[in-house]
Amino acid sequence: MKKFSFKSFMLGVLVTVLIAESALPGLAAATMKTAELYYNSIKVKLNGKILDLRDAKGNPVEPFVMNGTTYLPVRAIAEALGLPVSWDAETQTVVLG
Repeated sequence: MKKFSFKSFMLGVLVTVLIAESALPGLAAATMKTAELYYNSIKVKLNGKILDLRDAKGNPVEPFVMNGTTYLPVRAIAEALGLPVSWDAETQTVVLG
């Protein structure tokens, strides 16, 4: 049976910490991205009427363009269409209707 070596133990701990530390930035990179967003006073018109887009707290929200695609605030659009909106935090899902 091998004799316990404090030096070997500490080396093992150090290697484990270094491996874990190097893996964390890789995990973050998989879920976080940097993007350029273009705000250009985009308006949304529904049935001939310009919508006043607001978030759940009543703050104004503005559509934006990213990589050639226009993104609209889903809550404001759904509510303008008369759809109830909720958020399922467990599944990270916006529920309309």
